[in-house]
Amino acid sequence: MGFHVDVALPNGDNFRGYEATVTGTRPLGAVVVVHEWFGLNAGMRLQAERFAAVGFHALAVDLYEGKVAGDAASAKRLAAELAPEHALRVIAAATDYMNRQSYAAGRVGLAGFCLGGAIALAAASELDGIGATVTFCGMPPGHQPDVERIRAPVMGHYGVRDPLLPVAQPQALFAKLAAARKPALFHAYDAGHAFMRSGSQSYHAAMAALAWQRTLGLFREALA
Repeated sequence: MGFHVDVALPNGDNFRGYEATVTGTRPLGAVVVVHEWFGLNAGMRLQAERFAAVGFHALAVDLYEGKVAGDAASAKRLAAELAPEHALRVIAAATDYMNRQSYAAGRVGLAGFCLGGAIALAAASELDGIGATVTFCGMPPGHQPDVERIRAPVMGHYGVRDPLLPVAQPQALFAKLAAARKPALFHAYDAGHAFMRSGSQSYHAAMAALAWQRTLGLFREALA
């Protein structure tokens, strides 16, 4: 089982995260998990545990300072209140925290889900110390990441039946990454939005399993 940990921010504040450690063997690397718009709930803690179970020391961050949404309306409100600058500060502090661990080898992976996937993509072009970024159904709103500043591998998982994010939008971004000769992999699935969210109506078990295996393959290669 994991545990909650407080991580210092540059301004003297802290953010709380959920840390899931690897037991019985040396970790394959470190992964920062960035939550959906519902916040750091049981589902996101489970994602951190899943990474730890296959060998990656994981830290699931909390961008909402302890708040967790119980429905879509409150999740939308919390997401709207989230300042992008704060989100990037938390990701930077989490990345630094994980990079200080002996197993990180200077490379930390980002795994972001929906809102968290959008933030992970933005962080990939803004922050150092990231070894690979995986986004599940996420795209930064308003503007695309600076393609030229992305240096580490990026993988995107998107549903072609997503009513919230037309698949053509991320597809265009990944086409730009490919044109700039960046290490980027785009995957489209016969699924809707948040198809990785176990226990929900949007969950698609077969597509989620495929996306998970592809993610682990990237992290095993990029973070070793």
